Amino acid sequence: MIEWAVPHTPTGRQAKQIRLSSQILLKLLIWVLEIVASALGTCIIFVATAFLQFGHETPPWHNDLTLLKVIGLTLVILMEYALTGYLATTLIARFSMRGRLQRFYPYVCAGLYLIHSTIFFVLAGNSSFRTSDLILQVAGACATFASTLGTNQLISKANERRRESEQTG
Repeated sequence: MIEWAVPHTPTGRQAKQIRLSSQILLKLLIWVLEIVASALGTCIIFVATAFLQFGHETPPWHNDLTLLKVIGLTLVILMEYALTGYLATTLIARFSMRGRLQRFYPYVCAGLYLIHSTIFFVLAGNSSFRTSDLILQVAGACATFASTLGTNQLISKANERRRESEQTG
């Protein structure tokens, strides 16, 4: 006689642990998405300011801006994020800000971007308030703010769906 395996449905504590681990994974994936979006935005801003700085005489990289170069520059920016501690501080902020504090996360990340980019430029030997650096810093902070605002919306929608499913289930 064939016995059919009945799928085990987690209840109580197990279901809560599964929900918690899926929430952590979702926050982590969204954090990675916002970091990559911020680095790509900073890369685009860097290329645009380089183009403007040359006064349209010679485009950056002599009109040879390929996707590979954009990806390479984005990876360099991600390494800068890692070296200055930006990755660690934004990860801590993402997981420590809960509930109503979560809405301030984009502002915190923009501030962290300004602090860590200042650290980077000072370590690179520049003064802390050089005009060309400030333009990159403020524009990069705006790109960071936009990407974190968008990912915050994703998290709030996911939380709304979770609450709705808990109420109906």
